[in-house]
Amino acid sequence: AVGDQAPAQTSGSVDRDHGTTTSQKRAKTFTRTAYEAVEDIQLSIEDLDEQAAREIRKVERKYARLKAPLIKERSQALVKMPMFWKHVFESHPALRANLEEVDKEILGYITGLMVVDDDDDSGHSDSEEDVDKGDAPGFSIQFEFRENDFFEAKMFKKKFAFEIGRHIMHPCEIKWKTDIPEKYPDSFFVLWFGGVEDMSGIADIIRTELWPDPLSVYLDEAVEEPDSDTPSLIELVEEHPSEVVDADATAEGGRIVNLSE
Repeated sequence: AVGDQAPAQTSGSVDRDHGTTTSQKRAKTFTRTAYEAVEDIQLSIEDLDEQAAREIRKVERKYARLKAPLIKERSQALVKMPMFWKHVFESHPALRANLEEVDKEILGYITGLMVVDDDDDSGHSDSEEDVDKGDAPGFSIQFEFRENDFFEAKMFKKKFAFEIGRHIMHPCEIKWKTDIPEKYPDSFFVLWFGGVEDMSGIADIIRTELWPDPLSVYLDEAVEEPDSDTPSLIELVEEHPSEVVDADATAEGGRIVNLSE
């Protein structure tokens, strides 16, 4: 019978089974097709980003190896500048803000500092398989000290592993000769070396601001108010002539700004 026939659906009529109109279905189909196209394009972009990261890592490793002999020479030269790393740490505002008086005293015993990326120090090759192991290596910051009254070891290595998109600090145990941790719980050497959180981004500052060009950080002290309690390099040269290379130096504002063999 005529009354038994279902009414014909128009392009905007409702599909009662799904609660959507025919035009909405069509729009969703178009939207889905566009989404899949964009998704495919985005995946291709990400593939190129990964390739670029691998190529960049290869170049970084190459030049890290080329720089290694120069870094070694620089470290050997800096040993001949007494109190160099102490002055560098005290010259950087962010680092200075984290130093207690006892830290400044300990810094006076530093003879060397080294920052090493894990893959630059482990003989890795530049093969695709090796580069694919990670786009961000872990690294370590190594402090070397001369004999002192604070701790037993003459070298401490603070390690950082790249995990879940960020660097995670690993604690470094210090065997203290005295009760420094109890007397100075806020000490940089107590908190930072023994901790798992990088307070104030100190590791990043050392790695990206101090290590690439420590001499520039040291010379920045020339324009700051000198610390009356800290001897200048000129004074140290006079007090320790046997530890310093013979040099022609020009003093500016009480600091040596030229030091050449």
